[in-house]
Amino acid sequence: MSWDRVELKRTAKQNMKANYWACFFAALILALAFGVSAGGIGGRARGEMAKETAKETAVALEAGETAAGRTAEEVRSDPNASISELMKTLGIHLSPGQELSQEKAFAMGTAVGSVGLLITLLNIFLFGPLTIGAYGFFAENTTPPARLNEIMRAFKEDYLGNVLTIFLMRLFITLWTLLFVIPGIVKSYSYRMAPYIKMEHPEMSATDCITRSRQMMKGNKWRTFVLDLSFLGWFLLEIITLGIVGVFWVQPYYQQTDAQLYRALSEQF
Repeated sequence: MSWDRVELKRTAKQNMKANYWACFFAALILALAFGVSAGGIGGRARGEMAKETAKETAVALEAGETAAGRTAEEVRSDPNASISELMKTLGIHLSPGQELSQEKAFAMGTAVGSVGLLITLLNIFLFGPLTIGAYGFFAENTTPPARLNEIMRAFKEDYLGNVLTIFLMRLFITLWTLLFVIPGIVKSYSYRMAPYIKMEHPEMSATDCITRSRQMMKGNKWRTFVLDLSFLGWFLLEIITLGIVGVFWVQPYYQQTDAQLYRALSEQF
């Protein structure tokens, strides 16, 4: 399957400029969705850790203070160690009157866990469809101008199917990444076209969209990786400018280029 990287970027830049502000807001939505996705995963993990810490803290509180002068290893391995001793092994020293009560410890763990759960639910049921809708917008903008309300189609046409598509993509990539990092990266390229496919073919199931994406990306993963590398200078400039250039130029440009790649592949598939 033949496509030219330079031509893709040239066409993407042209189409983005023809519909700049809509592209800007669509890219902003994607950036927000990706940020919440990362926060949801991290927040859930932190919540679980906080709950476990709260349980361990409660045990220590009930046991009371233990003998002083022990090593950190001895304190951590002792199920009857007090909260003060446990925190000191982490370099945290509480002054008198600051000791955490059992109720406060549980409240802290529950609060952190609840926030993590809320972010995860928002990520799946709100930002998931917004993500797939934004991809659909950029696909439509390959023949500009696309309307920004194209994003909302993800909530109107097979909403649960759109939710499931993004969820399965992230789940599969995460599972592959847990095995080894490189297979996770490879699979992220394999599944890359699934959101575009789902938005253009709402009748297709989530698994069918992922399968079609794998077929489309066969023989194109390395070239797509090189396409991404061609944005490296822009990404560095984005970091140097604290994201300002990224928000107003790099991300709309990059997302439109990705959509142009989808259009090129879909026409040849």
